[in-house]
Amino acid sequence: MSFFQVLLAILVLLLLRVIHTRIISPLFRMRHYVKQGAMKIFYLLPSFFENLKDAKEHGDFFYRQKRRLAENPNLRLWVINNGSNVSVYFSDPKLIKEFFQNQDKYVKREFGGAFNAFFGKGIFSAEVATWRRHRRAVSDIFHFDFLKSIVPVMDEVACNMYAKYCPENSNSGKISLLEQTQKVTGQITGHLFFGNSVNDFLFDGENAPLAVSTLMMEIMKTSQSLPVWLFGDGFARRYVSSYKATINKVLRFREFCKDMIKDAQEKSKTKNSTEKPNLLQHLLVHQENFSPDEIVDDFLTIFIAGTDTSAHVASMAIYYLYQNPELLAKVREECKKVFSSGSRVTHQDLQTLELTEAVIKESLRIAPPAPVLMIRKATVDHYLGDIHVKKGTGATVSFLANMYNPAIFPNPEKFDISRWLNRGSESKTTQPNHFSYLPFSAGPRNCIGQHVGTLEAKILLGRFLTMFDYEIPKDYKLRMTARFVYEPADPIHVDVHKRQ
Repeated sequence: MSFFQVLLAILVLLLLRVIHTRIISPLFRMRHYVKQGAMKIFYLLPSFFENLKDAKEHGDFFYRQKRRLAENPNLRLWVINNGSNVSVYFSDPKLIKEFFQNQDKYVKREFGGAFNAFFGKGIFSAEVATWRRHRRAVSDIFHFDFLKSIVPVMDEVACNMYAKYCPENSNSGKISLLEQTQKVTGQITGHLFFGNSVNDFLFDGENAPLAVSTLMMEIMKTSQSLPVWLFGDGFARRYVSSYKATINKVLRFREFCKDMIKDAQEKSKTKNSTEKPNLLQHLLVHQENFSPDEIVDDFLTIFIAGTDTSAHVASMAIYYLYQNPELLAKVREECKKVFSSGSRVTHQDLQTLELTEAVIKESLRIAPPAPVLMIRKATVDHYLGDIHVKKGTGATVSFLANMYNPAIFPNPEKFDISRWLNRGSESKTTQPNHFSYLPFSAGPRNCIGQHVGTLEAKILLGRFLTMFDYEIPKDYKLRMTARFVYEPADPIHVDVHKRQ
């Protein structure tokens, strides 16, 4: 047998293996859930490519997930494949509740090489034993006294950063809304974690918040490339130059984060011991249990959650209010009662902002930063209600699909804050089932910083509305994509004018 015949035989065997693992086996496993009423959605290529197609053709990366329940409001679950992996998506609130109550039967499915290299084993990605250790250490500081103490700090940072939106000696300015809001939230997160700003730290020419967004998009793009999909992380690390470059960039960024942490540690030694402790100091108290890499793991989780998600919520609220001038006027009047006193706002002040809170809730519904739960993998055969889940199957929840289910949220495409206003007989809609609206997930691994994030969004929105009038170009058309979070595909350029 000649060399070329051997090579051809090897290629044929490899092709047969790909066909079996990526097509035949997933289709066979999907039948188990189709028999139980699941809608089957089969992808020859990674679903990421179909999502990109939808983003281009329909202006929405998650167009299909929104349409799925819009067209089938009573759909309880669907099953999809991504390569050889088969995953069930639950949409029935009762099944979702069962799923979150049975997390002991699941482990988080690994992201893959680049994502794992970035997040490490912090509270976002770690398995149960490691997660509990990290969650205990971090959650100690997210108590009520901490929430009260951080509100004036967030307010001061927002005021100082917003003041820079207009050039010196000018009452007007132009901003890229999400990018500038990320700088504000980056400052706030820096103060929360380090006691000072992180915007002065540059990585490859970008300040830290923007560098994270750029890197996460690069990770998503290279991790979904065809060679990685076909042959896996190990092959890509050796033979795919773009993937190797991304991994190296991730490792450089983690070293960059370690340098930021070391810098903050050195500065803390020279500061007054009466200063309020920050999250880094708190983690260092547990230093015997946490390596430098683990501290970076938790920092990255908190940094991304505190920077990207809060900036996104505030930016989308500002955008949707501009589309609703009457509502904008009402919310601004409410905010003026709290933010125009000349003093720092308090936690108690923020609790009075009923309309503002409804705006934030509706922004989280119509454009949630985290539209889908990270996939879990079943470790045992078990039942969720009447659905039999097999060991090895992926399981998750599409938060976004339920938030666009017309049976739960009538006229779901409309930005309507009356969904969240509790005014007795005047309320236009009833409150949705708790497991239909999960912008911060649910269960023991829900978002640890959700209360901080909500307070931060109120401050960002309230200060912006009371400090500025603003205009968004009439020809701007909102198109949504997924980078690390679900966000506008194109920058929202805003003209801001200082209010008297």
